[in-house]
Amino acid sequence: MRHSTQEIKKQKAALIKTAKTLKAKKKQKTIDLRLGAKKNAAKKSATAKSKTAPAKSKQTRQAKGKLASKDLKGKILKTAVKKVSSAAQRAVGKGQKLARKIEKVTRATPPLSRRVALVKAEKIRQATLAKQRKEMQQRMAEEKTDVALPVYLTTPTKKMLKVFRHAKRKQDKVLAAKKGSARGFLAKVDKSAKRYVVDLRIHTPATDSYLATGGIEPNQALVRLAKAKGVDLLAVTDLYSAASVDEVKQAGQDMKITILPGVEIVCEMASCSDIPFVCLFPEYYGREEIERVLRLLDVPGEAEGHSNYLLRRDLRDVLRIVEGQGGLMIPSHVDKTPIRQLAIPSLVEDYGFHLFDLVYEDNVSYFKENWPNGGFTFSSFSNANSLAQVGTRLAKLRLKDATFAALKDITKRRDGE
Repeated sequence: MRHSTQEIKKQKAALIKTAKTLKAKKKQKTIDLRLGAKKNAAKKSATAKSKTAPAKSKQTRQAKGKLASKDLKGKILKTAVKKVSSAAQRAVGKGQKLARKIEKVTRATPPLSRRVALVKAEKIRQATLAKQRKEMQQRMAEEKTDVALPVYLTTPTKKMLKVFRHAKRKQDKVLAAKKGSARGFLAKVDKSAKRYVVDLRIHTPATDSYLATGGIEPNQALVRLAKAKGVDLLAVTDLYSAASVDEVKQAGQDMKITILPGVEIVCEMASCSDIPFVCLFPEYYGREEIERVLRLLDVPGEAEGHSNYLLRRDLRDVLRIVEGQGGLMIPSHVDKTPIRQLAIPSLVEDYGFHLFDLVYEDNVSYFKENWPNGGFTFSSFSNANSLAQVGTRLAKLRLKDATFAALKDITKRRDGE
């Protein structure tokens, strides 16, 4: 069987190719074997190193731990030593303080034996002094010689006494000035007089502004309520009316309370046309006597009980009529408004009033600034317009007794008109 040349060439080329591939594979295998051997050697050396490294690191760590523990122990020991030393120092200090206190106490309070010795020594000293004193007295009695004091002690000179006399005069002047200022501004008080509770401005249903209470007889309730509140001297002062005077006096007969009949009027002055006055009369006055006074003042019957009526008459004529009928007048609530206050100088200087019924206690300073030696008496009455207002404001006056005559003595005007 014959083959062509071309086929032979192809087979030869294939054989050469396979031979080359086999050769290349063999070469690559040797290369791989060499590389594998190198890698294995490197791994062995790495594993050997890794085995020896942990042992070294462990030793270093152990050494470092030992050093750290030693340092920590040293620090703890130092702090403990410091604490113990400071505590010991404090204890020593406290002990020293306690020792000093004990020493002081022991010094202050000696032991019993020492105290007994001190007492005995003091008794011996007192006995020796008494003995010496007695011997001296006996010697002086035997010699009959008196021990005379120095002359400058028994008979001091004028020059020595001048300083003391000057100081005494100065002190007397200061005390007199203090007493004079106090006594000059307020009225002189009778030391034998007693302090009485008074309410000298009370209204009844006879006044149009009165607030009545249903189911209660007001006049009897008025007296009982005033007595319960400790009032000793009571005045019924309705506006231009005496309608309730007899009834209130009758209700107070069985009670230990003095009831004064009175009336309230409103006068005008040059500076003001609204000055209330409380007019009071002796205990035996009744409705008839007060109405006679109102007629003398030309008060019409229509004004009875009305608070808006103004008595247009000169104040000197009013004073002359009221005081001529045995009564007295007290200015009331003149400090309530600035317009009313304008009338105070005239009431003090021209008419001689010195007892005032004030609304505000602070206004006393106005009187003291303008009349420091006025000899005033100040009070504050309730101006009650209902039973609930009775005794809400009370005055305490020093009187010889709870009578109209005693009240008139302290309210008499200074000008004598």
